[in-house]
Amino acid sequence: MLDRIVAVVESEIILLSELDFTLQQAIAQMGLDPARDEEKIARLKAELLDNMIDEKILLVKAKEDTIQVKDSEIERTMETRLQQNVERYGSEEAFNRELQKYGLTYKDLKKRFWQEIQNELLAQKVMQSRISEIDVSRREIENFFQTYQDSLPERQEAVHLAHLLMEIQPGEEVKAKALERIQSILAEARAGTDFAELAVKYSECPSGPSGGDLGFFGPGTMVPEFETPAFALNAGQISEPVETPFGYHIIKMEEKKDDQIRVRHILIKTETGPGDDELTKEAMLSLKDRMEKGEDFATLAREYSDDPTTAPKGGELGWFVVSQIPPLFKDEIDSLEVKKPSNPVKTEFGYHLVTILERRQGGRLTLQDDWETIKEMARQHKSQTEFDAWLKELRANMHVDIRLEG
Repeated sequence: MLDRIVAVVESEIILLSELDFTLQQAIAQMGLDPARDEEKIARLKAELLDNMIDEKILLVKAKEDTIQVKDSEIERTMETRLQQNVERYGSEEAFNRELQKYGLTYKDLKKRFWQEIQNELLAQKVMQSRISEIDVSRREIENFFQTYQDSLPERQEAVHLAHLLMEIQPGEEVKAKALERIQSILAEARAGTDFAELAVKYSECPSGPSGGDLGFFGPGTMVPEFETPAFALNAGQISEPVETPFGYHIIKMEEKKDDQIRVRHILIKTETGPGDDELTKEAMLSLKDRMEKGEDFATLAREYSDDPTTAPKGGELGWFVVSQIPPLFKDEIDSLEVKKPSNPVKTEFGYHLVTILERRQGGRLTLQDDWETIKEMARQHKSQTEFDAWLKELRANMHVDIRLEG
């Protein structure tokens, strides 16, 4: 069938191909069977068209109010959306095969997504401008709770957590060998061997094959241990060995342009081994023992934790719903007493000791214990009600022509 218009909103149109593509995505997400769920899919198709009409109404309103979105916002949202689709189908190849069923390529989809996401973000901004100032009074919160208390979700069990992180560091022998090797490469560079050739030959960084060239970058781009000595160099100058969390580097300044620099570097990694893992675990068990003997968790976290964000706060992480905690930690937390340290838990970041500062039991919401939660629910309910009424009013004052048959 040739493509055709299924709805018109003022000067905006909705095509059958757009509706069908959205419908097929929804069918896949909901796990519907076209052979068994024919009636459900027909209702879904009508609902999706209605939603697309509402979005077009908001798009018309956005144009009237000269609301705009930045290209960077569209690009960021599009990449996230495309990645979600790839994950849904298991791989980029599988996703591409699905697109081919509709005569589309990945490039075609990016073009389509660009316009769709732009429209979606414009609609969101119109909605936000309408509801951002909506607030609720005490009486409205109480009335909302009295009306909906039997259907409100129950409070989930939650814990207030703190942790102490210890990164697994390479041993002194590994570091000494890496330093000796980078010093040897530095000697070659200072003897006149081309730096780019040395980077291709020796560097363990992905930039090695391109001669160690990192291109232009400004302050705040690299880790401070690398960036500080890099910015201190003059054109053509090569640094002394520089240690970072990745290993040892030597850096050569290529160009300076305003607040941007272009450098080449050579990296020799300092990688950890099984012995380093075991030493870190033993250190964590020692800290756990000190805590069990009465030393304060927060004090030890401030002194020993390698997490720069939480260490100054005594390792405090905030509140977490127990059911949403990753399994590695949940297994420890389920049986952990308040204010007691966990066993060391290993993750990609290192070893963690975790403690529960407070535990909040699940159960029915009450105005006394859950005022802020209920207030936000009441505000969202009021916002949605007022927005729906406003959208209905907009729809009544716009030309909307639905041409979907059957």
